[in-house]
Amino acid sequence: MPVLLPAMFLALAASGRDGAGTRPGPCPVELAEYSVRGAPDIDVAFYPAASNRRGSATWDLGVALRIDLRPSGEDSWWVPLEVGSSDIYTMSRVALRESGESRERIMHHQFRYYLFDANFDRIYDLPMRGAPAPAHMFLADLRSIFWYQPADMNRRASPPEEMLDFKRCAWERRDAPAPDLVGLPPYA
Repeated sequence: MPVLLPAMFLALAASGRDGAGTRPGPCPVELAEYSVRGAPDIDVAFYPAASNRRGSATWDLGVALRIDLRPSGEDSWWVPLEVGSSDIYTMSRVALRESGESRERIMHHQFRYYLFDANFDRIYDLPMRGAPAPAHMFLADLRSIFWYQPADMNRRASPPEEMLDFKRCAWERRDAPAPDLVGLPPYA
């Protein structure tokens, strides 16, 4: 008989429930926190974000990804996008209004990403506020983004390009206000 404990643990973790099963339903994307394999000093988490509506162009996913590279002090915000029609998903850099970063400075910083469920089957949906959080993510090109295009060249970093695993659901952030982000898509 196969040992099912690791699979059961991953399913429980991605569900957002604690050991007693006291949390309702799966963890929503906007409360999901992830650990980077082999890099415990990097924090990655989704947060709620305001939608952006400009005429007929709309960005309505309602989530932003925060990557905090604690060793270098580089803290950045990203929003998910779908580019083209071939299931190429990218994260595009945005800024906190209080940081003073200009839209021109951050607009072209993007990296590809892939989402997976607990069985490592690829998820072809964009992360959207209220949707269940993916169990795993892979953020491609992180090393080059944070080495060649950091917000501050004095804070260059070289994070590993590793799989990210769901760590916990931050239920305590459920009613917190969304961060004040600038440079949200659509850019037109």
